[in-house]
Amino acid sequence: AQDMFSGLYYARVLDYKLGEPREIPIYENKQNVVATLMPVGKEMIHTKAGAFQCWKLAVTLKINNVLRPTGETVLWLSDDWKKYIVKFDAKLKFGSLIGELN
Repeated sequence: AQDMFSGLYYARVLDYKLGEPREIPIYENKQNVVATLMPVGKEMIHTKAGAFQCWKLAVTLKINNVLRPTGETVLWLSDDWKKYIVKFDAKLKFGSLIGELN
């Protein structure tokens, strides 16, 4: 199992194919979490750091084997050997969290 941050880095070593989910076991705050990354497409993402062809991954979480609707979370990883975390967008109950490579 990973913690939340090492789980993000582990996601970078996985190979992705459209429609084939990848699961990452995570242990965080005394809870077992399974993060499922579902490749839903490829997109060109433009940031201050440049333009990147990316995998668009829909993220869902199961906490103690129960699916928890936490809002929509999307992660974009560059589609090259580096698999940079280029962008993320999480819609939460109290707002949203957005990040982008600069």
